[in-house]
Amino acid sequence: MKRTRNLRGPLAAFFHDENGAAAIVMALMLPLLIAGLAFGAETGFWELQRRKLQNAADMAAHSAAMQKRSGVSSESDLKSVAEVVAAVGGYKLGSAGITLASPPAGGAYAGDASAVSVALNHSMPRRFSAIFLSGNINFTVSATALISAGDPACVLALDPSAAGAISVGGSTDVTLTGCNIAANSSSASAIQSTGNGATLEADCASTPGGVDDSHGILDLGCSAPQTGTAPVSDPYASVPEPTVGSCSSLSSFTSGNPATPAPGCFSVPSGTNTIGSNVELSSGTYIFNGPGEVRLNGNKSMTGTGVTLYFTGGASLKVNGNFDLDIKAPTSGTYSGIAIFGSRTNGGDFDLTGNSGVAIVGAVYAPDSDVTYTGNTAGFGVGECTQVIGGTVTFWGSAEFDTDCSNSGTTHPTTAGGIKLVE
Repeated sequence: MKRTRNLRGPLAAFFHDENGAAAIVMALMLPLLIAGLAFGAETGFWELQRRKLQNAADMAAHSAAMQKRSGVSSESDLKSVAEVVAAVGGYKLGSAGITLASPPAGGAYAGDASAVSVALNHSMPRRFSAIFLSGNINFTVSATALISAGDPACVLALDPSAAGAISVGGSTDVTLTGCNIAANSSSASAIQSTGNGATLEADCASTPGGVDDSHGILDLGCSAPQTGTAPVSDPYASVPEPTVGSCSSLSSFTSGNPATPAPGCFSVPSGTNTIGSNVELSSGTYIFNGPGEVRLNGNKSMTGTGVTLYFTGGASLKVNGNFDLDIKAPTSGTYSGIAIFGSRTNGGDFDLTGNSGVAIVGAVYAPDSDVTYTGNTAGFGVGECTQVIGGTVTFWGSAEFDTDCSNSGTTHPTTAGGIKLVE
């Protein structure tokens, strides 16, 4: 009993001693603190990966929208672009984990053909949390890019590299009401002025390249020409070229007074072939198969409604003297809106600069040709307009254009709109 009483003193003293208590508490709490720090670090890492993946999705959606704006329409092609860009941003699951939709299937922009949505799936192994939970961490991020509407263009040069793809010279006076000029050339002087006495008035000018307005002829409604823009899509790229069959002699085209040829194909011998008589065209397609030049000259005229003049085999067209070319394109059918059609591969050049001017309702469409144009819209009705779309376009003389093409059957080229992330 005495020995037990002797032990009670030291034990009581031990339990009442407060020295070192904090160390004991810390020893007991340390595993929980370490676990909390580990969980915090791991969840912070998850959030970092989510943000990195969101940046990759943003870049992928924006890049896919840029491709769509430039004319790529296939979702598989857009997805391929998005996948490459997302991989640069750190995305690693390949095509199996990426979803692209244009238009988006859901969200605020569901069904909007101007929007592109991209979703990226991500999977990563657990670290500390694997002690308590099994399976990978999986999450999905998404982004939607919207292509804003561009502006209509009345004049478009399709050549991708020419200097002076759109050129304005001499004492030219060109007025474009409610529309732009656009050149797809990457040249530093894609749009160029060459005459001190010239004036070109338009809403704006756009080009992937640059603008050389050293003569100060551009009078634009925008603050400055838009340079470094995406090329403008060819609005008639899907229109098939007429089939060249059996061709009659060009003399049969001018037979009669006035000549009233039926639609069909006419051979154009090498050299200059002058048409110096009045010609009244019925509606339809007239094919001129080169290699020569069709020259409209003298105090005569060529008129017609619902007409498409197609030039191929190197055939070219020149209007000079006081000849009056006054034709209107079809407003429906395969060649709706195209008054003059130059072959995409072997068309000649077009010089439409007669002294009386040229009055064409519809498009002068010659993607592989040099087009020189002088024309007026003085006698046009409501909704009648002129478009000039060539490989290159030169203005020499006065010309007038209007964006109201509602009764012309045309398809407007549209300058590239902006792209912004909206979701």
